[in-house]
Amino acid sequence: MPKIVLEAAMGFLLATGWGQSPKSTSAEIAITAENPTIVAGDPVCVSMQFENTSDHPFDTTIGVFAGVDLRYRFHITAENGAVLEPAASTKPHLGSIRVQTIQPGEKEDYSHCLNHRYPGLTAVGIYKIYVTRIAEETTVKSNEIAITVVPGRQDAPQ
Repeated sequence: MPKIVLEAAMGFLLATGWGQSPKSTSAEIAITAENPTIVAGDPVCVSMQFENTSDHPFDTTIGVFAGVDLRYRFHITAENGAVLEPAASTKPHLGSIRVQTIQPGEKEDYSHCLNHRYPGLTAVGIYKIYVTRIAEETTVKSNEIAITVVPGRQDAPQ
């Protein structure tokens, strides 16, 4: 009887993955400034690349609401240390979901302009930006970039 119980227990442990290497949840996000120096009032846009560096297909489903993919979170800090918060929306927006998966080694490219969501980016100064995204059971953090907002042109309407 003990041998049968031991065999059953070992079968259960093997079936549930005990003792096996877990799936890698590796992914990387790289961001770049489309233009690192911006004239105040011009669009502040970043390009992002999400890469599946794991050993299995990766769920990269996108949930877009008010023009922003909700799985990505932008972290923006002004040179004085103040954190820029996204603007609160007072009007209803339509959203959409795009279900997708990328295979190991595949990459997806995205571009986001941030002014409408972070109106504080119109002030002159230097801003540090990085992105995080929930990916399976972990949070992936990008590299950090700097964007400099300079005063507007003298001949431009204010």
